[in-house]
Amino acid sequence: MPTRSVPEWDAGQVSAAGDVLDLPTACRYDGFMKQNTLYLIIGALAVAVIALGVYIFREETKPKGVELRIDETGISVQEN
Repeated sequence: MPTRSVPEWDAGQVSAAGDVLDLPTACRYDGFMKQNTLYLIIGALAVAVIALGVYIFREETKPKGVELRIDETGISVQEN
């Protein structure tokens, strides 16, 4: 039998008489928080995969050989 998510009460939202002052903010479901965390992790992994793909693509499309650069700082030779 599946267990149901039980609301967690925030003590700051309950009055001294035991009345709930603000039900929407006093009661939060852990399932909602876990789902948001899961979306955050999946999004971060997707961004990391895309960034790695762009980096690999740029490295693979660099020309092979020797690069000769002449600019205001002088001449530089770099082997790729």
